[in-house]
Amino acid sequence: MKIRERGVENRELMKLIFHNVRLPDGVRMDNASMIAAAELCDRRLGELLHKRGEGTVDQCLDEMIARTETSMREAIRRIPRGEFRGAAAMDDDGTVHGEPVTIRAKVKANGDQLEIDLSESDAQRPGFVNCGFASSYAASLQAIFMCLDPSLADFLNEGAFRPVSVTARPGLVVSAEYPATVGGMHATVNAVVEAVLEAMAQAVPERAVAPWGRHRGCYIFGVDPRSGEHYVRTYFDGNGGSGAVSGHDGDSGLNLLISLGLMSRSNVEEAEIRFPWEVESLEYARDSMGAGEFRGGAGYRWVMRNAGSRAGVASGQSDGDVMVGRGLQGGHDSPPSRTYLVRGDREIPVPSKRLVWAEPGDRLVMETGGGAGVGRPERRDPARVAEDVRNGLVSPEAARSVYRVAIDEKTGEIDLRETTKLRGS
Repeated sequence: MKIRERGVENRELMKLIFHNVRLPDGVRMDNASMIAAAELCDRRLGELLHKRGEGTVDQCLDEMIARTETSMREAIRRIPRGEFRGAAAMDDDGTVHGEPVTIRAKVKANGDQLEIDLSESDAQRPGFVNCGFASSYAASLQAIFMCLDPSLADFLNEGAFRPVSVTARPGLVVSAEYPATVGGMHATVNAVVEAVLEAMAQAVPERAVAPWGRHRGCYIFGVDPRSGEHYVRTYFDGNGGSGAVSGHDGDSGLNLLISLGLMSRSNVEEAEIRFPWEVESLEYARDSMGAGEFRGGAGYRWVMRNAGSRAGVASGQSDGDVMVGRGLQGGHDSPPSRTYLVRGDREIPVPSKRLVWAEPGDRLVMETGGGAGVGRPERRDPARVAEDVRNGLVSPEAARSVYRVAIDEKTGEIDLRETTKLRGS
């Protein structure tokens, strides 16, 4: 069945789709946008073919792909030959609680080719964190591109993919088969990226990329007393900062590793208009990043009050309560994340991949771990540590105990003599 045929929409089919999704208005807008984009592409491609001719266009496309492949193979050729391994684990699968699920990547550099093997990853799970191989393939390629010449990102096409192979035997959490459930696959895709990045950090340490803060995706659903209508609030933006890279700190405020921060963070005022939740605070959290010579981006602390009726809080897309992104080259891991409800004087945990119920007046608190660090913290420039302390990102206590930098709390200046003593030089 076709959604559109000869320019005419199949309204009965669209109605069937909208009746079987949680957010019909959003899906309707998404579908309309994709159809409009496809029609625009079709029109412009037709104009190009009419103007230049099919043969010329095909020749140009082949040349673009060939040039990209040549550049990609040249970049890979600079990687030392060898076999490199990485791993990343999720808290659990949401069904078997407390049992981590691990992704294992083996990257083999062989001249102008890279071979990525995910076959040592855990078997597909009874819970919903399973991932189809196509998504694992894409995540593996993302990690590779993050560790190569960034100018290659401007020319990604089929030629960039040809020198890289990705394999995984069927039936794994990264290559799940029917009837495995895949609703929480965001966490798995993130873990695939982390595992390949860890392997690549050994291959090209000068381009090491540490893991970002783990995803904190919650769905909140209930009835809005202002309108009497059901609502679903999707949180794709409750994440910490990006991981450090060799030579640079991670950025604070970026959202979602698998989107490379391109997904916009929602506007607080708009969210309060659309949903019966009031944001009481949204701020960077102190000491919430992995320390290092180059530290990760900061995590967040969100506090929201339920101004509506009883609501479900589903943390199925979340991860990082227990298992976190690992620091590289002596850098510290991303700190664990925590989500909980405050009801009176009680704290009610909201672990990752669970469902809890928020009563009217409850406060939902999300404390997200930031990105992991690269390099030993005691090698960090003391001036940058002092700047982080002044900006409220690092506490004076952490500056002293972790970075080995003594800060005068009255003046905010570095105590050079004490710092020299702390660093043993």
